[in-house]
Amino acid sequence: DKYQKYKDDSLTLNKWFMIQATTPIEETISVVKKLMTHPDFDIKNPNRVRALVGAFSGNTVAFNTKEGYNFMAGQIVQLDKINPLLASGLAGCFRSWKKMSPHLRASAQKALAYLNREELSQPTKEIITKISD
Repeated sequence: DKYQKYKDDSLTLNKWFMIQATTPIEETISVVKKLMTHPDFDIKNPNRVRALVGAFSGNTVAFNTKEGYNFMAGQIVQLDKINPLLASGLAGCFRSWKKMSPHLRASAQKALAYLNREELSQPTKEIITKISD
């Protein structure tokens, strides 16, 4: 209902994406992936990406999973080709990986290792390198 009512209001639509990305359940990642194919989602729109992908990275329940880490690593690589500053900002979501349980820490470390192997822009590579150390 909210979508139909506010689909032409960019700010409200961003909040609509954000609310769905911050639902504190592990299944939220499926919702986020589906929303990335939504007609109103544009990977080239930084505000829309922050509203969906950025909000997801702050979802402690859904992001802090092996699937969540892998998803974010993939998004950072894809976004780095489009908007390196946005990608470098999103890369900060891995800052707390050393504080996680051993199982989550290992999954985050694998995602960071993947990012370190990728050819990334200087701003993104710098963030990933600092976080990985």
